[in-house]
Amino acid sequence: MICSNKELYNESLGIALVLMLFFAFYFLLARTPDKRIFTNYLRSRRLMAGALLTLTTTS
Repeated sequence: MICSNKELYNESLGIALVLMLFFAFYFLLARTPDKRIFTNYLRSRRLMAGALLTLTTTS
């Protein structure tokens, strides 16, 4: 089975979109310890999730 470049491109975009959505929701919903030391880590995870969700909705 030979795929054309256009088909391969469209399929890779679809896979990238699914992966971006997965990691965005993982960054938002995954559990982390409630220690104070993790506040910057949580903030960066939320920012990354927001950026990924923004990219997935604009593509």
